[in-house]
Amino acid sequence: MSEQAALHQLTLAGLGHRCAQESDHFFHRRPHDPRYCYELFRRAIVERSEHAWELLYRQYQALVAGWVRRHEAYGHSGEEIHYFVNRAFEKMWSAVTPEKFANFQNLKSLLGYLATCVNSVLMDNARSAERRALEESEDRIERLPGVRIPHQEV
Repeated sequence: MSEQAALHQLTLAGLGHRCAQESDHFFHRRPHDPRYCYELFRRAIVERSEHAWELLYRQYQALVAGWVRRHEAYGHSGEEIHYFVNRAFEKMWSAVTPEKFANFQNLKSLLGYLATCVNSVLMDNARSAERRALEESEDRIERLPGVRIPHQEV
């Protein structure tokens, strides 16, 4: 049996366990095998396995939370870290379809995309907050006696 076929034969629990072990090896700068985590992503995305997504979330939530915590837009967001962790996973889940999975050749590219999702949800949040603040400022100014702000069509 080929190594690839052997990966496909592992249960999700076994795959999740091996992914956690190999990730631990990676973070301790020991030799590691990223194929188990990549296969877990494949099952989550290509097979649309909810259980695989749960295992991925459990495996990578701390890593993603660290990315959120270090992002320049987080400090002013007014949201909890896990709000953005959840949004990043949701964004990846909706954006990476089974057909698009082939564009990701390895675990590094998948995690890079997840990091991009973190940046995207934080920047979207910051832009929304900026827009709300501007609208609130205009509303306060318009309520001042004798002040009128011309509205522009965007």
